[in-house]
Amino acid sequence: MPTLRQRCRKVAILTQQGFQKLQTAQSQTNLWNDFTKSCTLAALSEQTGLSTHTLSKVHARKKGVDLQTLARYFNGFNLTLEPDDYMPPRGHEETTILVPSTPENEALVTAFPPQNHVVSWGLAPDVSMFCGRTTELETLQQWVLEDRCRLITLFGIVGIGKTWLATKLAEQIQPEFKVLVWRSLQPISRSHSPLPFGDFLDDLINNLTGESHPSIPENINAKIRKLMDILRRKRCLLILDNVESILPSQIPKIASINDYDYEAYSQLLKHLAQAKHQSCVILTSQVEPTEIQPFIGENLGVHSLGVRGLQVADIQQMLNAKGKFQGTDDEWNRLVEYYDGNPLILALVATTIQRFFDSSLTNFFNHKTLISEDIGELLDEQLSALSVPAQQIIKALATQNAPLSFSQLRSHLSHSISGNTLLGTLEFLKARALVDTTSALFSLHPLLIHYLTS
Repeated sequence: MPTLRQRCRKVAILTQQGFQKLQTAQSQTNLWNDFTKSCTLAALSEQTGLSTHTLSKVHARKKGVDLQTLARYFNGFNLTLEPDDYMPPRGHEETTILVPSTPENEALVTAFPPQNHVVSWGLAPDVSMFCGRTTELETLQQWVLEDRCRLITLFGIVGIGKTWLATKLAEQIQPEFKVLVWRSLQPISRSHSPLPFGDFLDDLINNLTGESHPSIPENINAKIRKLMDILRRKRCLLILDNVESILPSQIPKIASINDYDYEAYSQLLKHLAQAKHQSCVILTSQVEPTEIQPFIGENLGVHSLGVRGLQVADIQQMLNAKGKFQGTDDEWNRLVEYYDGNPLILALVATTIQRFFDSSLTNFFNHKTLISEDIGELLDEQLSALSVPAQQIIKALATQNAPLSFSQLRSHLSHSISGNTLLGTLEFLKARALVDTTSALFSLHPLLIHYLTS
């Protein structure tokens, strides 16, 4: 059996010769922009499989990256990384790793660290037609790769694109992790309960370890400790989609979830947020989980991002995949503004425009059929089971022409609603992305206003 030896993994920066070699190869591809004399980071990321963050480091040539990254970059343009293409960075960084001492590895170890990546995409969507979100992706990459956040929540109204954003991010930063596991917590139908917590943990542990075993005969606490140990030992990227499915206020009344299972899911979220580990867990949810809110902070390793709608150009690009639509600039602006840039709802609307209005935005607006039953069901799901104070707040904000301050909003409500109740209900609505807060002013998303007043 080969023995293990310590080796230093070299990191390097490109020499001017290596950088020029890449520039020349890129200029001969359709990624090259003749006006800017360069390729965009997003295009290079698609070509090479490297994150835009990593590509920025390579181009800056100040901080070292491992040689495998440089080789992968060169391979993306059918180039071979030669010794003259790279050099040690100032301050020469090294990482000690353990590798088997075999003849093959003796030749490889100085240039490339061993690869042992485990990837399980589960039911992740195909995001090859992803549009927009440049700013959000840059922010999230900063949080994951620079700030080393251990937990990030993407929350927002139904259909806004949380799942796609998380999946696209995972694709871009995948090379920076040893293990990637993507899982949805959404039941197969409204009449079904979420996956029992023990089964969920077994699935995660098996996939994060890269092993396949039957149900692990241990108690829940032992399984949680095993999961956290895995996240501490190696750098894993774990995406948990539709987390609202295991939050008590979001579970449909026709479904039942064992109280013990809910409490276990809740405790796991707390552990993922507060325990120190080197992995990154990304949650998507219609609700910002209350379990993690105490741990959110700029320097606390836990962040939360409210996902907003797409811009007009992004929606036009997205709908081009469905077909050609006729409309003026004003009509496109009206369409996207009316539906708050919601990708899912606009995709439903686009299908209606194609089938019944000859792909004409003009015909669609003339018939004033802006909220279909499908869209109404999606929004009803978001608004269901609101308390009486929450309903009063929603109604008050929907009937105003401008955002309201706390005191102005209170003046539009029943005197029976105390200040503490109002504050708590606003926090509840904001966590569900139903109420927007800007400069201490409260408002509803335009789509909700249109739906509630139509």
